[in-house]
Amino acid sequence: MPAYQRSAMRVALLYLVLSVVWLQLIGYLLSSFFDQFADRQRWLLINGYAWVLLSAGLIFLARARISRFFAKGEHGADRDRLRQAAAVFDCTREGVLVTDRNGLIVHVNRAFMAITGYVRDEVLGQRPNLFKSGRHGPDFYRNMFTSLDSQGEWSGEIWNRRKSGEIYPQWQTIRVIRDDNGQISHYVAVFSDISAIKDSEHELAYLAHHDPLTGLPNRLLFSDRTEQALASAQLHKRGCALLLLDLDHFKNINDSLGHNVGDELLKGVAERFRGLFAPGVTLARLGGDEFAVLVENCSQPGQAAALARRILDALKEPLRFDDHALFINASIGISLFPGDALSAGQLLRNADSALFKAKSAGRDGYALYTEELTAHAQQRVEIAFELRRALQQQELRVHYQPVHELATSRLIGVEALVRW
Repeated sequence: MPAYQRSAMRVALLYLVLSVVWLQLIGYLLSSFFDQFADRQRWLLINGYAWVLLSAGLIFLARARISRFFAKGEHGADRDRLRQAAAVFDCTREGVLVTDRNGLIVHVNRAFMAITGYVRDEVLGQRPNLFKSGRHGPDFYRNMFTSLDSQGEWSGEIWNRRKSGEIYPQWQTIRVIRDDNGQISHYVAVFSDISAIKDSEHELAYLAHHDPLTGLPNRLLFSDRTEQALASAQLHKRGCALLLLDLDHFKNINDSLGHNVGDELLKGVAERFRGLFAPGVTLARLGGDEFAVLVENCSQPGQAAALARRILDALKEPLRFDDHALFINASIGISLFPGDALSAGQLLRNADSALFKAKSAGRDGYALYTEELTAHAQQRVEIAFELRRALQQQELRVHYQPVHELATSRLIGVEALVRW
């Protein structure tokens, strides 16, 4: 049984005992003083009224004391809840801003001051448009207040301005607070600084489209830019050139000096190439030691060949880093739009065929794409496929034939032949 119920039981028992004692005492006293029955009855009635008045007074005093007790308890509980709410309000890492129904700031927390750079006295009595960044138009704020009016809440990304003038992104939630009569009394805005999240998103987007070693566009971004360049060239009746570049014998450097030296060499090559190209030229690393150059507004083979020669000449000087001075050559394949290809994929494939031709010709040079290269490339693919099938079906046979010296007809060796 709760303590307040036990107290009530004790009070009730005490009242009962006092009532019995009072009635017995008054009855005894009246019997002693009055002999007439009528007098005793009259005084008993007077005594009853007196006891009722006394009881009413006692009950009133007891009720008042109990009410004060509970009121004190309720007020204490309210004060505890207010202290807890104030502690949460002040210790949360999200910024909190409270305005009255007229939109004047009446309270902010410590996180608000840390995020915005304003101190409390600088913003109290001001309106939240003090923090406007200028990035959002009237429609943005109109939609915000429409949501507050219809739903009592708004959440979204908003750009605001710190005291320093820096514009930064927030994720903000605004709620409408109403009084007991349903009228708006306050607005509460809770927000967090999402600058770090935005920076991470930008970094991830950058890494998705750039080579992490050299910082150059990767294959994905290069393909996208090639598509855009070809669409623009087709619209304006211009030409483009794609140069595919491969470093000669780069694997030997990796195997002999290690991958760290190889990485430094790739970064040095990328830096040297950056200084060669004017605006309108995209340089990319497609992977490994393979680079690509997209030249817009280039329709003549002579222009592309001159650029290829400049690239090769740029590699004549050694690349120096740490204790190493390395020489590296390159082979370049060139394909032109619209003469050689009409799509980005075809342009890249044709440049690859030209690159193979340059390597086959002895490396450290360049080659232009021709239709013959496509035919040769297709023939190589078909022969490779047929040879794999021949191996699987055991269609290859080894034959030996003697080798004789013509002058003496003497047997001097044996020649082994594989026949299909």
